[in-house]
Amino acid sequence: MRRDPPITLRGALKILGRDDHPWLTRINSLLGGVVLVSGPLSLVGAAFGAIWQMVDQKSEANTRIREVLDTIGGRLMGTSGLHRQDLVVAAHSTIVLAAYSTAVTKHIDVQLGDEQKALIADLRRAEGQKLVEALYTAEIPTPSAVASFEANLAALEDWAKLVGFVVFDVFGLPGDWTTINRRIIDDFADQYRSYFLTLAAQVPDFKVWADQVAQDNVARGLAAITDLLGHGPAADPRDHRSLVAMANRAELDKPIVDAADSLVRFPAVSDVFLTPRYRLTLSGGEGRISNEKWWQLRPVHHDLAVMLARHFGTPTALTRPLLLLGHPGAGKSVLMTALAAMLPASDYTVVRVRLRHVDAGASVAGQVAQALELATNNRVAWSDLDGSGDTVRVVLLDGLDELLQATTADRTGYLRDVEQFQRTEAAMGQPVAVVVTSRTLVADRVTVQPGTPVVKIEEFDVGQIKAWLSVWNRTNADTRSLPLANALALPGLARQPLLLMMLAIYCANPGVPLPDAGMSLADLYDKLLTSFAQREIEKSADSVDKLLWRLSIAAIGMLNRGAQYLSEADLTADLAALGDKSLSGGQVLSQFFFIHASEATTARGSVRGYEFLHATFGEYLVASRVVEVLRDVADSSHGRRAIHEPDDDLLFALLSHQPLATQRPTIEFIGEQLRLLDADERESIERTLDHLLRTFRRRNPVNRYPTYLPDASDQVTGLATYSANLVLLRLHLAAGFDHEKLWPDGGWEAVLRLWTAGLDQQGLSAVVRCLIRRGDRLEPAGPPPAHTALLVAGLSGDTWTAERIRLGTVFLDDVPRSGDLRAPKMLAHAIVGILLPKLRVDPAYLLTEITEQLFELQRTDQVSSPDGDLGVDVQRPWRA
Repeated sequence: MRRDPPITLRGALKILGRDDHPWLTRINSLLGGVVLVSGPLSLVGAAFGAIWQMVDQKSEANTRIREVLDTIGGRLMGTSGLHRQDLVVAAHSTIVLAAYSTAVTKHIDVQLGDEQKALIADLRRAEGQKLVEALYTAEIPTPSAVASFEANLAALEDWAKLVGFVVFDVFGLPGDWTTINRRIIDDFADQYRSYFLTLAAQVPDFKVWADQVAQDNVARGLAAITDLLGHGPAADPRDHRSLVAMANRAELDKPIVDAADSLVRFPAVSDVFLTPRYRLTLSGGEGRISNEKWWQLRPVHHDLAVMLARHFGTPTALTRPLLLLGHPGAGKSVLMTALAAMLPASDYTVVRVRLRHVDAGASVAGQVAQALELATNNRVAWSDLDGSGDTVRVVLLDGLDELLQATTADRTGYLRDVEQFQRTEAAMGQPVAVVVTSRTLVADRVTVQPGTPVVKIEEFDVGQIKAWLSVWNRTNADTRSLPLANALALPGLARQPLLLMMLAIYCANPGVPLPDAGMSLADLYDKLLTSFAQREIEKSADSVDKLLWRLSIAAIGMLNRGAQYLSEADLTADLAALGDKSLSGGQVLSQFFFIHASEATTARGSVRGYEFLHATFGEYLVASRVVEVLRDVADSSHGRRAIHEPDDDLLFALLSHQPLATQRPTIEFIGEQLRLLDADERESIERTLDHLLRTFRRRNPVNRYPTYLPDASDQVTGLATYSANLVLLRLHLAAGFDHEKLWPDGGWEAVLRLWTAGLDQQGLSAVVRCLIRRGDRLEPAGPPPAHTALLVAGLSGDTWTAERIRLGTVFLDDVPRSGDLRAPKMLAHAIVGILLPKLRVDPAYLLTEITEQLFELQRTDQVSSPDGDLGVDVQRPWRA
């Protein structure tokens, strides 16, 4: 059954009276029956008059509210989960109304006449909603992860200001209303603060909201969340929720890397996890959250457990996801592992979904179901976790960036899908909180709704680096340790947990020199992979180059299949197609600690598959191999006395299936490696790329690798993908180039049309977000917060189309999608939404008039418009 939210007065009164039926009946009677009705209100004037009587401090309604608040601490004893959250939020909603009523009675004396009541009854709001119902069911600002007590108090003052203007408009009050309203708001804020702090002394939840948590809870890190949110009794160990909790807790005892290595031992998650610092914002929908420089302007916080306790304890958590961002290797997955285990099982039932291990194309509900099956060996289904409200269900969707890389389908609306999942669950009386993790740079590739809370976890500080190394060195006391001074000399690497671990593993090999301040990320991966390969060739007759070649083909195979996983059969086939038929895939990948192997038994026998410990391993290997092959192509063309036609068969085979831009760190690795080459070789590569870009449409379709078929790409897709990758390589070789010199007479626009025709939506979006056009020059770009169509128009120099898209974006971004709305009606809805707050006009009348005008404009414009859209004449709609 759908719930009345406790952030409205209707929901608050229902919930607070849940266990006091006589009280609820008396309040309901006093308020004209509005508490218990679910349909349109009857006798609205009388009902509003009854509500207004609440401002009289001597009235029974206000007295009863005070009595309820005085006993709220006792009411919460023994409650947990959703039931407790409802009671706490309902209490908050009620003190807001009580504080406002107290402030109003201090400054005005209102008597309602029959004419005024009738006026109120006839004054309609959205969808025929009466004013009384609008006020009664309006959401009251509540503390949240982003809104602390002081921030929420400011929001409440804005809410009180709007309510005051409604009072003034309806009753036509005499005097300087602006001054009177300001005094009401000031008194309201003082009274609200008094009520709130009184409750904070009784109710731990209010103490969390008020930022009055003891400092020792902050010092304990994430572990404090167990005490901050744990209120209920332990669940029955035979309950399905207990099985899920046990599975979550078991993850803490596993090593940080679930793999064996002859050189090092990996500490347990519980030993090595350190609570990260974080930055926090509320998304405005404009895409700044993918910009690292913008994040640097936000303050750093140290109370992650308190912030998460605020979030999970308020209704916002049940209506939209919390988006958690971080750099690759920043510790997002380890944080989700710890959070799943530390949220108190007495109040929360947590399902962690590793998105790289579920079907990337499935619905959110389907992915949750798959994760539960994997975690409990098919013992628990999602519906088994439905309950009566004694716990809050939490879903942790870990790795949105990996999901986007693992599918060619358009999942840019994934966060909207998550919100719809939450709405559906809430409509069935089973609300759910959701956290989604992703790399920061990938946040621009999904639609983030305005109002979404966004957290970015910070890198390690010096103290955390020292603490992490202490645990690592204690676990590996018999191997060479990474000295703290050497780690601090490389802050760009040591501040990332994954890269710090890579440094420690590298140093454990006594045969390599200790890292110094000149080591880059590419250097670290190169030395680490080479070191492991050198240890492995002692067991085989292969060379280091051969082993690294096979590893890179595995990484490219994953990229070209849009997956984070590669089966042994596919890898063996790829190696054979590229001329390496000496080994099976299993003999290649099973030798390295950073490769995870899984095996399943089917009716046809055992099936093995592989994935990298972290995506950055694969991204580095792809970049390294692409640069090596590109150097070989340039050498075949310009490395001798005469210039030859470049032999790009292998380059085309590898780069004609998936744009490199879908793995943005791969592009960054390529740029870093190209910059390390000497000037002569860079010039040779530049000439080679320029030739390939001029002639790629005329290249011979027959090549030496016809059986390398990681996907089912056709010729158009192959050429589009190959040309896009060549452009990306050329951009990062010399920080841009003049496209008119390569493709005169509109050739660049033809390339863009090829990309639009041959690349899927995700691939096209990834590519055009890497480019920016400045006159005739193309240059590398950071991820801009813009629509793909707008970026394509800008790259083609079509300013007219770009302006039309910008205009439509401004109007239509907040208009809900509907198959029943034609373009004029959609635009009319948007215009009304912008104008209505400033015009005292019936919205239904205004919407009808604007729609009719736009339809007429569209009919007349279609004579000269090839597509019959609304963007042909920019001036005439404003004249209308």
